[in-house]
Amino acid sequence: MTTWRDAPPLSNTQRTLIRDGLLIEYAPGLVAPIDLTTRPALRGALLAPLLPAPFTAVTFSAVWIHTGWWPRDRMPKVCAAHPSKAKPPASFRRTIPSDFIMVVGGVRVTTPARTAVDLLLHESPDTAMEGIFAMLGDHLRVDEITDQLRREHGRRHLPRARRITSQLAEYVEWRTREHIIAAVTSAAGRY
Repeated sequence: MTTWRDAPPLSNTQRTLIRDGLLIEYAPGLVAPIDLTTRPALRGALLAPLLPAPFTAVTFSAVWIHTGWWPRDRMPKVCAAHPSKAKPPASFRRTIPSDFIMVVGGVRVTTPARTAVDLLLHESPDTAMEGIFAMLGDHLRVDEITDQLRREHGRRHLPRARRITSQLAEYVEWRTREHIIAAVTSAAGRY
């Protein structure tokens, strides 16, 4: 293994400014002032040069565009789908129906409901729930996830995603964030 990072290291100045909350690393080796990441359109505009059509931002890149949230335990990277390529920046070779895509800041991104379903199908339940919690409220409702799951067919882990969503619908009104993650993870079984 030559390196765990597939981008040049950030300078000491950049790392200091990131630590101080003035810069953000939004893709490997690429930083921007934190002010340029305050709105979905601005975050989309940052990723637009990296994701020309027909690339579509998916999973955590889509969550980041919608909300500005990225998992703390993961290095920033661009998560994208392409209909025929599986090479970077594409993480997935998949054609996403146009009903499930929106354009934000000049980049194609999955809708919040499709993003939530993709997280449930591709990530561990606890990490998926963190991303879904980031979108719940302003960007997403539980019934939208349920509707999106009804439209999905033939994808791996669909039964688990449906169980998680039914548990989420029952608990979202009265449980705290940490309690929901524990309840859904145990209901879904081992990943």
